[in-house]
Amino acid sequence: MKLWSFLRSRRLAVVLLIAMTVYTWVVTLVPLESLDRDAAAAWDLQNPLLALVVNALGLHRAYSSPIFIVGALLLTASTAACAWERTRAAFRTWRARTATSGASLQRLQMSPMTVIELDQGIDAEEALSRNVVSLRRLRMRVQREPELLTGTSGALGLTGSPLFHWALVGLFVFVALGQLTRYEGYVNMVVGDSVQDAPAAYSVDLARGPLSGLAGFTGDAIKVNELDLDHNVGGVARGSAALVRLSRDGTTMQEQWVFPNSPLRQGPLTIHRATSGPVLVGTVTTLGTARRQALRLYYDESSKSPRQFSALDAAQGATLTVEVTPVGGRKVTVTVRGTGSRPGTQTIGVGESATLAEGMTFSVDALTYYVQLQVVNDWSVPWVYAMFILGIVGMVLTTFVPPRTIRVMVLDDEKGLRLHVATTQRNNDPAFPRHAERTLREGLADFAVPVADESHERRDDA
Repeated sequence: MKLWSFLRSRRLAVVLLIAMTVYTWVVTLVPLESLDRDAAAAWDLQNPLLALVVNALGLHRAYSSPIFIVGALLLTASTAACAWERTRAAFRTWRARTATSGASLQRLQMSPMTVIELDQGIDAEEALSRNVVSLRRLRMRVQREPELLTGTSGALGLTGSPLFHWALVGLFVFVALGQLTRYEGYVNMVVGDSVQDAPAAYSVDLARGPLSGLAGFTGDAIKVNELDLDHNVGGVARGSAALVRLSRDGTTMQEQWVFPNSPLRQGPLTIHRATSGPVLVGTVTTLGTARRQALRLYYDESSKSPRQFSALDAAQGATLTVEVTPVGGRKVTVTVRGTGSRPGTQTIGVGESATLAEGMTFSVDALTYYVQLQVVNDWSVPWVYAMFILGIVGMVLTTFVPPRTIRVMVLDDEKGLRLHVATTQRNNDPAFPRHAERTLREGLADFAVPVADESHERRDDA
């Protein structure tokens, strides 16, 4: 019981929310290893004292560190306890709206919120019948007893708060499961190439959750059919866009242009276009051994700065450094450095070769474009969106569908015939009791005895 009281404590929930907010702000000041390992290592070298604290708390792995996991588990458990309490409270409120206890009847008889006195031209039965009509005009469901009417509305609003809190619990759970089972990586693809969704395809930063092996990779074929450097959709320039085709066992499942804010989605897979630029496809051939080394050199679209690669000159027992620079006109310059290399700079085009060393050549097979795709496999994404939607629905119900109850009791004694009225509501709308009384009086036509300041009240409301 102490544990349950601790978990459903509002103070605990507030403290955890504040702590998680501060934590997520602090980790923005520290490079994350999942985004850039080199930047994280450089930060540690520049801040040796802070690095001791950061590494002790695991802030470079902020969202998989023990401190974050413990906080997230506590917040999930606290939210679940709060959701359960609100569900029970909503159920109790729903039952109380339709069942009238002896104590509530006594309060209604002894200290009503409003008293409407009736003259002798109407009897109790007629007064109740007219009030039934009035309550239905207020869009209420009416339950009639011999001397009591109970009108209720907004029952759906009772589900708002529990729905919102259960949606939060679902959001935490699906995000956690998604992080455990997802994988994400980048694939550099020459236009026209096709790769299979497998670990070997992700040449750049493959990040995997600890349970990603349960489902494994899809094995689907991903192909970039075209690249449009100035893609236009409905008269709006979208920049560089890739025509990506996703197929399985030779059957195309989906094909579309992929550009920023327009990824390809198929099942758990989401494919984004990360970047694109020129690429040189080449081959290094050693004539004596017929050994071939396939190369791809990726260039920045704007600067086209030189790119280097290393080649082993077995005859000299040395490693050559080769620098290749685009010069326009589908040509490149090739500069070689190292023992036994051919001196100077050579200019070659597509289909031509440059001599790197005795018995070693470099040929340009193609000068084309590449696309870097970001591939994410996360089955939880639609469920996370669904939890967001359910949470919004819960907030809307709580705010705009307030539960309301009106109880009307008819009393006929030595004080005369009169109605005792009591209203209960959520959101504390101060106008509702007055509106309810006005509607009941209008339903009674000329049989209700006016209150002393009724005419003043009507002028104010008008």
